[in-house]
Amino acid sequence: MASYRLSVSIISRSGGSGKKPVSAVGASAYRSGESLKDENQKRTFNYERRLKNVLHSEINLPVGASEKFRDKEFLWNLVEAKENTHNRKATAQLAREVTLSLPAELNLEQRVQLIREFVKENFNGQGMIAQVDHHDQKNGNGNFHAHVLLTMREIEGEGFGKKNRAWNDRKNLKVWRGKWADKQNDYLQENGFVARVDHRTLKEQGKTQVKTIHLGKHFYLKQQTDLKRAVSGEKEKFNVGKRWIGSSLEQRGEKDRQAHGQAVADITRSIQKRVEHIDRARERKAREREIQRKKQSPGRILGR
Repeated sequence: MASYRLSVSIISRSGGSGKKPVSAVGASAYRSGESLKDENQKRTFNYERRLKNVLHSEINLPVGASEKFRDKEFLWNLVEAKENTHNRKATAQLAREVTLSLPAELNLEQRVQLIREFVKENFNGQGMIAQVDHHDQKNGNGNFHAHVLLTMREIEGEGFGKKNRAWNDRKNLKVWRGKWADKQNDYLQENGFVARVDHRTLKEQGKTQVKTIHLGKHFYLKQQTDLKRAVSGEKEKFNVGKRWIGSSLEQRGEKDRQAHGQAVADITRSIQKRVEHIDRARERKAREREIQRKKQSPGRILGR
């Protein structure tokens, strides 16, 4: 089912949660499911295990840009090297990321062409280099989406120059959102689908329905983890019972006899303690009666 999403974020060196700074090379490798070496950090980012979730990956270039930029390792290491010359290199902004939802009604070839045209018209046309990675979720449920990594500096030959501040204008976001909706709807119509998407808010669309809350992947991952733990617990209980049933009859019989003997011994001790308690109580009552009897018998009156 066609659904709308276009979100924009900035990838910066200071944006990570670990001790090491975020790497543009690492971001590229993670999204493309490849193994790339960061020359700046002297570190190889190997995300080939994620390749099964990557349906398509490519670099889209502005007109006249060097073909060398199609090499992801070359491109993003060049970005890293350029930011090292800046006096704020520790907090440098490395790339802009645009995340797009893709209509499941279209096939892979159509979706690839859809993204390619949108990127060419809106990003390459302004001078940005774009790495496009087309993903599906791990369980292959048709949740198609794309990550577009965009360079933030003007191209100068086979390197980069100054950052283009005009690309940071918030007005761009509104334009991109509208054009992404139009581009999807054009493709849906051309391929005979009645589904359409709308980039406007519910209020702008004149709808009064309650806005839903996006729970995010971490909510569903936690649900899966809790379910796995519950299943694992039940499986362990089953295995314990299975091991008990699978033990030899002789061993079980010996265990039962030992348990029975212990139970009999415990009961016997309890009975003996009870009998001893009763006997002591009887003796105490007998003494009390004897003392009472002596008090009641007549005796000599003593005087001075």
